[in-house]
Amino acid sequence: MGAFTSVRSWRTATRSRTTARWGICCARSGATPGGPAHLHFKIEAPGHERLITHVFRNGDPYLQSDAVFGVRATLIADWVRHEPVDGEPYYTLAHDFVLSPVRQRAST
Repeated sequence: MGAFTSVRSWRTATRSRTTARWGICCARSGATPGGPAHLHFKIEAPGHERLITHVFRNGDPYLQSDAVFGVRATLIADWVRHEPVDGEPYYTLAHDFVLSPVRQRAST
């Protein structure tokens, strides 16, 4: 498998069927020299800490040489390629994100 080479960069923000709000930003390998392909996520939900993270593409040749040391096994997922729609293939991924509840301040 070669590196993810799409030159598209896009951002979106949306709400899920729950009260969570999330957004993603696509990044391609090469954006950081020697950096593996990854997607950025920002996820928010009432009563929970905001989560900002990324998910790397399983099989990317740069996973083992990440220059910024952000790759963790729990942040690697399969990006499943699908047949072209309107002339272009597309990818999906499944990943579970866990949000931490907001910590209550101790009373003084």
